Amino acid sequence: MAERRTLLMRPLISAGFELAGVAALVAGFWVLAPWLGLVIGGLALVLIGLAIDPPSRNPKAADQ
Repeated sequence: MAERRTLLMRPLISAGFELAGVAALVAGFWVLAPWLGLVIGGLALVLIGLAIDPPSRNPKAADQ
């Protein structure tokens, strides 16, 4: 039972660390310029979204 709980908690803990990292980046860039913090935060969230759920691609033909 404890092993199953660990398997369920690992993605949540990982996501928490990712969001904490994004928050740290945004805060750091916000100190430099608020608009820069917002831009970096938006880009980071888009990249995390693409990493979690990449767009599907059509399979390539064998002779290409």
